[in-house]
Amino acid sequence: MVWAVILRRIEIVTELLEHGADVNALCTNNGQSLLTIAAKLGDMPMCVELIEHGADVSHVSYEGFYVLHGGVISRNHELVEYLIHSGSTYAPPFKWYTPLEYAVGLRDAYGNQEFADDCVEVIRVLAEHFPDEAEKLERKGEL
Repeated sequence: MVWAVILRRIEIVTELLEHGADVNALCTNNGQSLLTIAAKLGDMPMCVELIEHGADVSHVSYEGFYVLHGGVISRNHELVEYLIHSGSTYAPPFKWYTPLEYAVGLRDAYGNQEFADDCVEVIRVLAEHFPDEAEKLERKGEL
């Protein structure tokens, strides 16, 4: 099913899920979920399908990578908003950057203005839903 998600073959994923495939199966050696991979690809329809079949929206990989990190990588603020409204969250202890810290880092890492603008929208969504963390980053001058 991993390849069906990667190749964006939603019809195959749907059929596999309807025949009992595990929507929360871990698909890589670092423990990322199918939903995390779909989120990284910015594939909203795939994310919706997986969530509707019971995917764990707050799954965290062995390395501390949450589903929301995947949404940040996609730079799709609508997807990040959808994940949050579906119950996706994150909490300490953190092995890695939080999704908000990661979005700030991505914004600052590239000289591409369009890329940075996409990150700003993701940051806005995350800051709105995680105001305590946003306030800490603001005090440090990072937001």
